[in-house]
Amino acid sequence: MEDYYRDIRKILRVILVLNLIVAAVKIFYGFQTNILSIITDGYDSLFDGVANVVGIVAIIIASRPANDKQQYGYSKVETFSAIVISVMLFVTGYSVLSEAIARFYLKKARILRLLLSRG
Repeated sequence: MEDYYRDIRKILRVILVLNLIVAAVKIFYGFQTNILSIITDGYDSLFDGVANVVGIVAIIIASRPANDKQQYGYSKVETFSAIVISVMLFVTGYSVLSEAIARFYLKKARILRLLLSRG
C-alpha cells in the first residue's frame, strides 16, 4: 500500500508543477489581452494546482497507519480533502460567474480586480 501512496504523490507533484506553469502563462496572457475566458482558464489551472497540494497533503496523512487515536487509520482524510476542493471550486465558479455578469451588463471588469486586490 505504501507504494501506491508513493506513486500517487509522485504523480501529483509532477502535475502540480505543470499546472502552475500553465496557469502562470494563461493568467499573464489573459490579463495582457483582457480576455475573461483565458483568465478564467488560467485560474482553473491554478486551482487545479491548489487541489493537487490538498491531494498531496491528504495522501500523506491518509497513508499513516492505524494507531490508538485512529483505530481504522486516516483514510477519511481523502474524503475530507474532496470536500475542501469542492468548496474551492464553488467559490472560484461564483467569482467567474460574477465577473462574467458584470462584463455582460456593465461592460466593466471591476469584480475580478477587486477580488484579486484583496488577496
